[in-house]
Amino acid sequence: MQTHTNPQRSAKLHRSGLAPLELVLALPLLLSVMALIVNFGHVATWKIRAATNSRLAMWRHRPMWNADGDPKPMSWWPQGARMGVAGTSRISQVDPIWNRAAIAQAWIKGPIFSAGRGYLVLRDKRFNEMSEGVSQGTSNISQRYPFLPAMGSMSLNVNHSLLDSAWQFHTMGYNFNENRRANGWWQLEDNPEWAQEKQVLLEADARIVNNPQRELMRPLDRDLDLISGGYQFDFYARHSPVANNDPQVVRQTAIINNGGLLDRIKGNQAFNTDGVCERMAKSYLRMYQDQLAIAQAMMPPPQAQIDQLQQWIMELQSFVATLP
Repeated sequence: MQTHTNPQRSAKLHRSGLAPLELVLALPLLLSVMALIVNFGHVATWKIRAATNSRLAMWRHRPMWNADGDPKPMSWWPQGARMGVAGTSRISQVDPIWNRAAIAQAWIKGPIFSAGRGYLVLRDKRFNEMSEGVSQGTSNISQRYPFLPAMGSMSLNVNHSLLDSAWQFHTMGYNFNENRRANGWWQLEDNPEWAQEKQVLLEADARIVNNPQRELMRPLDRDLDLISGGYQFDFYARHSPVANNDPQVVRQTAIINNGGLLDRIKGNQAFNTDGVCERMAKSYLRMYQDQLAIAQAMMPPPQAQIDQLQQWIMELQSFVATLP
């Protein structure tokens, strides 16, 4: 009797029990791939945290924040990890853009940037350049990988740069915040064409600096009652900018013409221009009127204070009526 064997069935019989063996052989490779995936996700997570902390270190270091001593975000930044601020070099990549001919025009940067074309020359251009005042926040962390310890440790060092020049008085070489900036920022050109104007300006500057009654000018911009009450407190007369290098045109347009600097000093009702005296008087008048309303609402009302305020209000109203 002759029997016939099915080849396909025979092949299946020969492979019986190989599936567990293949799993055992492939499992280490699969686990290694899975461990690498987890390690990659671990690195990506801490990379984001490091970038966030370098940015936090830089932004909390900004002027007027002074938060460098604040504690680290312990919930997601370990105690041993570092974060801080370091100085860095100027942004040289900005210079070609900032200095290119397309924007190096007097009507953009002003004639002060071109020596020999105007009354003033900037002493130190770096304060007006876009590549100074750069600081850099740093964060650094070193950790072992969660899987495959033979890979060693990951080390992340992330930097965050910020251009944040605050032009504070001490960074510009001044000893006090109320020092006059003009002497440190600008110098007059020694061009014979401007010799007479330069001398006039220097003499006027000397008269202001050496004026024995200089303290009487404090109400022009430093009256504490007006400042604390939120009223106008800066009464200096300023002229509007004029985009012209001709001193005669500037003089006529910004100083002499109606509504110009002289009118802003003396006042000109015909052109609705209040002078220095009128602006000051109206600011004090508004402040006294507000104080009077508060005093009259008190129970009982302070009659002596009310009488004093009413007298000041009448005096100021009479004074404003006499102004040109």
